[in-house]
Amino acid sequence: MHLILICAVLCSGAAIISLKFNKKIEETLPLWTFVIILILYLYGMLGKLNTAVYIVIAIGIISTIFCCYYIYSNRKKFVENILTPGFAAFVVFFVLAWWAQRGRMLTSWDEFSHWGTVVKNMYIFDALGNHPDSTTMFRGYPPATALLQYFWVKLSGEFTEGNLYRAMNVLYFSLMMPIFSNIKWKDSRKIVIRFVLILILPLAFFQDFYNNIMVDAILGVMFAYVLIIYYANKMSTFKILNISLALSVLTLTKASGFGLAIIAIMVIDVDLLIMQRQELNHPLRSCDIKQNEKINTFKRAALVLCPIFFTLVSKYSWTLYLKITKTNETWNTSKIGFQNFKDLFTGNAPHYQMITIKNFFTAICKSFLTDY
Repeated sequence: MHLILICAVLCSGAAIISLKFNKKIEETLPLWTFVIILILYLYGMLGKLNTAVYIVIAIGIISTIFCCYYIYSNRKKFVENILTPGFAAFVVFFVLAWWAQRGRMLTSWDEFSHWGTVVKNMYIFDALGNHPDSTTMFRGYPPATALLQYFWVKLSGEFTEGNLYRAMNVLYFSLMMPIFSNIKWKDSRKIVIRFVLILILPLAFFQDFYNNIMVDAILGVMFAYVLIIYYANKMSTFKILNISLALSVLTLTKASGFGLAIIAIMVIDVDLLIMQRQELNHPLRSCDIKQNEKINTFKRAALVLCPIFFTLVSKYSWTLYLKITKTNETWNTSKIGFQNFKDLFTGNAPHYQMITIKNFFTAICKSFLTDY
């Protein structure tokens, strides 16, 4: 029963965003997932994590009511945006995640030392992983994926380790759903090909992708998601909001997520400010040129500033929270600056850093990504 509730909450929230922005539900599923994580994050910092669960459920119920209204008032729009091949694929992925993770248990060292333990403590105390009585070792780790896993086990009514894997699998599937956005029901071959592609793609890089809850792989997926959304979609309010929330969650997934967010922002800003995307300069009727130029300039500025704003708010809100709760950051990046990077390339960095860089490039150039 709880699986139906979780699926309903995910789909109803995404559906109402879809109808609001006139987008396919496969495009809004990632956005709604980000919203859930950020609601839990906000209330978690306020010490009301349990309240956030009920708020998300309430939003899901309200969304369902509005969806029923749309079915009555604008059935054509509902069918076109919601009852899509992408929606059907997501439901199948959801069922696969449930079936594949039956009886799954935590097995790797890092899952025991943090990723599984932190969710268990969150479930027990209805608080973030730095609760005073928590047994979590790395209390300064950002909590994004743990919050989604907490939400899943909370709705299930019990802490079952398989549900941690299901939450991570569904997060991945949500991020990949936009691949179905331009497919119609008659394109059965494309539906099957893309469905299979989504399933096997991460296995080329992480052979234990589906049975591991560590966040390194999902960081890469989020990073790719941001850049694909930027390059594959026309300028719009939805695009700006989508990228901003994605970068916010990327920053809150792991300390290194902030570095990836900065790289993504640099790529986007260079493209906007220097390359001058063609879509911002499309031909217009002469009477509309001034007005549209203002709109394009505003949207360009928003796409430059909003991702930066959301990223910095996520980064420093977590830092401030750790400071207020007197929790040590696991990885303190405050002392990293231009001089550190310069020292690496001039050979003046500490010996252990030079060895680390050398090992990194050796692994990149000579090691196989997987055992096969």
